[in-house]
Formats: sequence, C-alpha cells, structure tokens
Amino acid sequence: MLLIEQALSQYGDGVTVARAMERWLQIRDENGQQIPLQFVQNPDRWEQEALYKEIRRQQHLGRPVRIMVLKYRKPGITTFVMGLFYLTCQMVPGLAGYSFAHRDQGGVDLIWRIMLNYHANFPGELAKPVKAENNNEIEWDHPH
Repeated sequence: MLLIEQALSQYGDGVTVARAMERWLQIRDENGQQIPLQFVQNPDRWEQEALYKEIRRQQHLGRPVRIMVLKYRKPGITTFVMGLFYLTCQMVPGLAGYSFAHRDQGGVDLIWRIMLNYHANFPGELAKPVKAENNNEIEWDHPH
C-alpha cells in the first residue's frame, strides 16, 4: 500500500487516490480553464494507470520507487506524477519531497506551475499550514 493510500484511509467512504485527485486537485486545460484532474478513468490516459501500477509494484517489493519518464507531452504523465507527488506531500505527515527536471528551464517552470496550481486550488479544510513558500519550494509547518 502506498503511503498516500494509507493517509487517505482516514477519510473513509472509499476515498482512493483516483477520487482524491479528482476531488481535490485541479489543472488547467488546453483553453486555460480550471478543471478537476482526471485520473485512470479517462481511456485516453491509460499511461497514467500503467505508471501508477508500476509505482505500486516497486513499493510492494520494498524498493524505493525509481522511474524515469522520457519527455512525453500529451498523455499527462507529468501532470499525474506531480499530482500524486503533491497529494502525498500534502497528506502524509512529515514527508519531504523533491522534484528534478533535466537542464531544461522550461521543464522546471512547467513542473513548478503545475505544483503551484495544485497548491492554490487545494481545499482549505484539508490543506496543511504553510511555513514558507517561494519561487521554488513549499515548506509545510511541522508536524503536519
């Protein structure tokens, strides 16, 4: 079981990672409109489900999750990974997370914009108190 799955179990009523992402995370579509993140149930996004299964498989084997995804724009892999990453950091107490992009400032900016969008639209009643936020990090108060 992933850490995020354990953390979400406290909310009862079958809150899964997919439901949490769809309820609590928002993205901007191609037209710049805020919409809920769609995960797994979208048949055009089968790659997200395959990646999620691989993440779970590696963690089940007791390994640190190590997956390299090559530049792949349309299937929403970056959006999914950053959503899972943000949700996990927000919901799992005491967890620190880091994200890296290879030498491409545009990639770094894209990842950060996605994270800031998740953060700006995360439900206030669930959000943990923020200790510091700047142009490249969000630090939550401890404990959270």
